[in-house]
Amino acid sequence: MASHRKWNEESRNRIYTGTFLSVSAGATCGGLVAFFYNRSFLRYTVATGINCGIFGFSFFTIRELCLAHQQKNKPRNSDTRNVDELISSIIAGGLTGGLFSTIIRE
Repeated sequence: MASHRKWNEESRNRIYTGTFLSVSAGATCGGLVAFFYNRSFLRYTVATGINCGIFGFSFFTIRELCLAHQQKNKPRNSDTRNVDELISSIIAGGLTGGLFSTIIRE
């Protein structure tokens, strides 16, 4: 039970960290675009930060769910390998990109 709780805390921290970095990168890029195109700095920064945060939160949540599923199917003492992280990232990127492209097209 303690390892299960530890996994949840680690997953939650990775999701929060990834989302925070996504928001930061998006807000920075939005601010730069606003500066170079002489647009509303606050509006571009906030809008881009929110959009990147939503995308980042979805991506990292799906990625952690895939990693948790892969970890559940492994032996008890097995660590998550780089291949598992790569596969989970590919799946999460595909699902997140597909989900948001479907939402935008509707």
